[in-house]
Amino acid sequence: MEYMVSESGNLLDYLLKNVNKPRNTLKHFLSNRLILVNKVVQTKFNYQVKPGDIIEIDTVPLKSKQIENFFDRFITSPLYSDDYFIVVNKPTNILVDGDEKSILPQINAFLKTRGHNEKAYLLHRLDKRTSGVLMFAKSNELVNVLQNNWNELVSERKYYAITETKLLQDEGEFQDLLFEKSDGTVLVSNRGKLAITKYKLIAEKNGYFLYDVLILSGRKNQIRVQFSYHGSSLVGDSRYYGKRTDFHRLGLHCYHTKVRNPLNNQDYEFKTKMPKEFRTFFN
Repeated sequence: MEYMVSESGNLLDYLLKNVNKPRNTLKHFLSNRLILVNKVVQTKFNYQVKPGDIIEIDTVPLKSKQIENFFDRFITSPLYSDDYFIVVNKPTNILVDGDEKSILPQINAFLKTRGHNEKAYLLHRLDKRTSGVLMFAKSNELVNVLQNNWNELVSERKYYAITETKLLQDEGEFQDLLFEKSDGTVLVSNRGKLAITKYKLIAEKNGYFLYDVLILSGRKNQIRVQFSYHGSSLVGDSRYYGKRTDFHRLGLHCYHTKVRNPLNNQDYEFKTKMPKEFRTFFN
């Protein structure tokens, strides 16, 4: 797509007025070097354009509607991409991997269209019905070093959790041994591995309770199992004895992840806002 500028102004402002794309998509185009002004790649949102400038959006590689839909569905705040990571704000009810409609193959299709020799590798998982910050690595080397040193390098993983009942204490810590059965169900058992979860009640309304949760280990279904075991199942979580269904999704969202990249010795923080359905529920 090509546009001729008719008046001076910021590049992003011009794109918002003239290109029928969401703001976050346009910002992503800029950050990922898909915008050219007079045949030169521009990445600055406030780059000054003037009358007569030719703006091009390099969407030639985006040939399929599937890839276009990928932008609209997954490239929401925050999305981050560099030589090491690509990060998306995962929606609820989407698999991380497993079929062509899941997130990993969609990301790799997107990376392929950019014409760069890049590939995303699975770094960690979120449950299908959990939303929020989801990181992928761009090399097996980074996957291996992070997964082998996960608790040392991933220093913070924070969630919002909505429960059906109130815990006995408004703030506290769970320490339980979690064991995964052959059918994939997780339970508290002496045969399990240590899971540590900190929590704090931050809101309550109409019989629902919103907790700020920090996990200090990365066990499967950790938050869901521990809250249920301690008498406060998450809304929408029928697998772990949640009964209320009027929330229409699982009440769990990963909103903050902090990780150190040992390949460049940099700390990264990825954040996303509380989902709209969570905010609406507690306003």
